[in-house]
Amino acid sequence: MPDGHARLRLHLCGASFVLVAAIYLSTGTMAPYGVTVQYPAVLEPCHYLINVDHAHFQALSRMISGDDPSSWAWSVVLRRPLFAILAQPFVLAAGFLTGGVIASIVLNVIAMLVFASYVRQVVGPRGAITTAWLLATYPGITYWAGLPYSYVMIVPGALCCAMFLDRIATAETAGAVSRAAFGMGIVFLGYDLYPFFIPAAVFVLLAGRRSRWIPAFIAVVLLPLIGLTLYYELIGVPVVNSNSVMYLRIIFSYLHPAELQLWLRTLAELPKLLVSNFLFSNFVFLPLLFVVAMILARISATRVLSLADGALLLAGLALFLFNNAAPPYYGWQMRGEWIARLYQPIVPAFLFACARVAENIGGRWRTIWLPAVAITVLANASIAFGPILMNPLAARVYHDFYMHSPAESMLVNLRRFGRRPLGFCSTNHAWDNIPNPNTPLNRPQFMFRYPPR
Repeated sequence: MPDGHARLRLHLCGASFVLVAAIYLSTGTMAPYGVTVQYPAVLEPCHYLINVDHAHFQALSRMISGDDPSSWAWSVVLRRPLFAILAQPFVLAAGFLTGGVIASIVLNVIAMLVFASYVRQVVGPRGAITTAWLLATYPGITYWAGLPYSYVMIVPGALCCAMFLDRIATAETAGAVSRAAFGMGIVFLGYDLYPFFIPAAVFVLLAGRRSRWIPAFIAVVLLPLIGLTLYYELIGVPVVNSNSVMYLRIIFSYLHPAELQLWLRTLAELPKLLVSNFLFSNFVFLPLLFVVAMILARISATRVLSLADGALLLAGLALFLFNNAAPPYYGWQMRGEWIARLYQPIVPAFLFACARVAENIGGRWRTIWLPAVAITVLANASIAFGPILMNPLAARVYHDFYMHSPAESMLVNLRRFGRRPLGFCSTNHAWDNIPNPNTPLNRPQFMFRYPPR
């Protein structure tokens, strides 16, 4: 029998293989963020499916390459350059799509291994093994990882920030807090994780009676963003655009509330929306496993939530209430069931809790826990490998994660375009008469006041 370290290495190798396979089989015509769109954009010459915002992310790569600003300054996602920077060597070697996907695979595998190793350090080997398999089959990775967009950073970034947050919770000096804050700030250049991890860190510092370190933390964590903003201002590129202005609109709605009756109707929906967003933001099965973990922890008197985990969950709840309890406003809505994906970054708290149960629970409760983990891993794997399997459950769960198109879109597009990962090219033009995704009738209809009268 292999010893503990060898057993962990075997599991990490197996989980890495599964994750690479899951991501690769979520590329080409099977990339979930492309194939779940009702009228996806089609990339020539192989007819791979991409999201209609593809050009905005490609512009980031042009910026990193040093191209003229006229070819990239119009992009609305310039505040998220980190993945484009990390992917640039791969893009130069293999092109934007293929190179970016290779970078995505490398980044996600490294993130899984680093996070599992961290769990091994702070929780234990059984917790690390559980974490590795939950991440290897996690649909929240495969949904984004098959296309070279900044969304690839969501899961690795959240895992990285969760480790920094855990370090802040145990830090004994202001220098240690500042180093973790700077690391967070760098990660925030990959994706907008500020609303989760800045409030969570402030809560951790307050709970630890280290409030005197909060100003330094905030100053340091915002330093990379301030530097990026100054750079864009110097070259005349606006930072506030139609994509980044959404949270400002919500703030203004609180400052100038209107239409009281409509507002009260939205408030009445909060409990239902909370349950829906909790489940679908992390693809149903992992949140349900978290609930099982909390119940077993309560019954067996096992502590599974650290201060950092609780703070992250509290920050997620605060963001949910900020978005969904807002008075009515016009524009893209950051509320409702349609955009549960906003709360995906709370996933590290679920993983830490499950790892602690796996490590510490024993006796008859373990006979409940192990099948629950196995069911979760298999169910999530059926979603992560859903496009190649033509799994209707995957189509439904991916849709509930981000309702930008009808639920049947994934299966319809797979039948129409075939199931071909990157490297398998087809020049069949049987689908040339597909409607243009940029026509007004085909755009997502989420641009109006919520809820409708």
